[in-house]
Amino acid sequence: MYGAGAKYMDDCPVLPFIPIYLVVSGAISACVSVVCMMQIVFIATGNEHIAGVVLALCYCCEGVIGCFIAIWFLVGECITCLCVLACICSASECEALG
Repeated sequence: MYGAGAKYMDDCPVLPFIPIYLVVSGAISACVSVVCMMQIVFIATGNEHIAGVVLALCYCCEGVIGCFIAIWFLVGECITCLCVLACICSASECEALG
């Protein structure tokens, strides 16, 4: 997701939030993956207590970030619908004027 958003960052003039959403989602997913990998490393090295703390941190981060991404997605969809409706309304007004 990060690569696609970065590649097309300036190619979406109508809805510039789509590439930004992809970049942020990709970066956050990478951070969560790193935290979860840290937990695996702590388990492998025998630090069970630290691994439990990291696991709790991982679940908390995934929950908060998941809610953030879902809300951002819904807000983005509302903005997209408003932009599309504005384009449709302005096109019909132009056709009515002739």
